[in-house]
Amino acid sequence: MITQKQAQLVYGSLLGDAHMRISGRCRYPRFTVRHSVKQSELVKSKYEVLKDLVGTPPKLQLNSQGWGGHQLAFNTLSNPDFSIVLKTCFPNGVKTVTEEWLSIIKEPGLAWWFMDDGSKQKAGVRISTEGFSRQ
Repeated sequence: MITQKQAQLVYGSLLGDAHMRISGRCRYPRFTVRHSVKQSELVKSKYEVLKDLVGTPPKLQLNSQGWGGHQLAFNTLSNPDFSIVLKTCFPNGVKTVTEEWLSIIKEPGLAWWFMDDGSKQKAGVRISTEGFSRQ
């Protein structure tokens, strides 16, 4: 069973750059963390929280999406506890922010999201949300 700390990391990171999917012959979803090497400390922090759910530590890889050079990434093992996360965050197979998802997020989840997509501005802070529609 995933801990509350792990759940907040997963739900918050999914608002940011993380991904979750069922792959191959697996029955349950796995969670993926992937960041530029410039954010290696963030990847290591996420790994430390999730390491009892991960089979292999973060690895350096070439970014296959054509931007940013190298990245540091890891996946959790497939986990039945992630099924509800997948259903909540990817209804109909598409990452969609819902009231249900937002009601699950607490301060730690917001902090993980900010570390993914946030930045300090002169007048405060900003979290990039361009990847989501307004609907």
